[in-house]
Amino acid sequence: MRLNSEAVQGSLADLYEPWRREYGPVVPVELDGGVPAFLVIGHRTLREVCSQESLYSPDSRNWADWRAGRVPNDWPLLPQVAYQEGSTRFLSGPEHRRLRGVLASGLAQVEAASARRYTEWVADRLISRFAPKGRTEVVADYAAPLPLLVMLRLLGLPHEAGEQLLPAIFRLLEGGPGAHRANEEISDIIGRLVVARRAKPDRDLISWLIHGPVDGGPALSDLEVRNLAWLTVMAGAGGTPAGSATPWNASCATRRCTRSSSRAR
Repeated sequence: MRLNSEAVQGSLADLYEPWRREYGPVVPVELDGGVPAFLVIGHRTLREVCSQESLYSPDSRNWADWRAGRVPNDWPLLPQVAYQEGSTRFLSGPEHRRLRGVLASGLAQVEAASARRYTEWVADRLISRFAPKGRTEVVADYAAPLPLLVMLRLLGLPHEAGEQLLPAIFRLLEGGPGAHRANEEISDIIGRLVVARRAKPDRDLISWLIHGPVDGGPALSDLEVRNLAWLTVMAGAGGTPAGSATPWNASCATRRCTRSSSRAR
């Protein structure tokens, strides 16, 4: 089954039901660029996959097609699925818990009242841009940028810098030809923020990841902080219109690249 941004438009129920009848809860799919993967569409099966880390490793370096050299280096979705040091998405066991713990404690420091005020301020700012026109594309002009701008501000990025970063984020989420360059732009901006906060901490998530307490291991490196911070933004985008209309969700299928999937193939 060919799976791309065009295929997942409309009702997923209409898309999944014929697949369930033919394949069951695990569907062999082909992502853009001809890269094979498995898409889990059964809830019980998904729970089994996500709970058996020894069999279904989240580390994409174990992916059979990656190890065999069948994934092109210029594959547009590669920045989203290639292993990144310091990203809990690709780790399991004690290392995953170490990073997840400091991230969870950092998010717990966010003051709900301050977050709400800033969210309302961003919402008003976005609305003021299209209100005089009397019409707008709601997803592109409001629903997609709003959560991203809020998450970037929680990291410690000034609002103006967050707005400048949005085009690169959307290019990465779309998984098109500009995805690799967009990934470099994002990494560079967040990397510079990490360096600045290590020298002079502030009341933001980046500063907490650098200077906050870490249970079960050493303090986070700059690379771990950068990748963990970016994962936080991407995780938020994946559950919003910014991610649901892009291959970001579809690409999750490639993370289940283990001995089991190799046998099934």
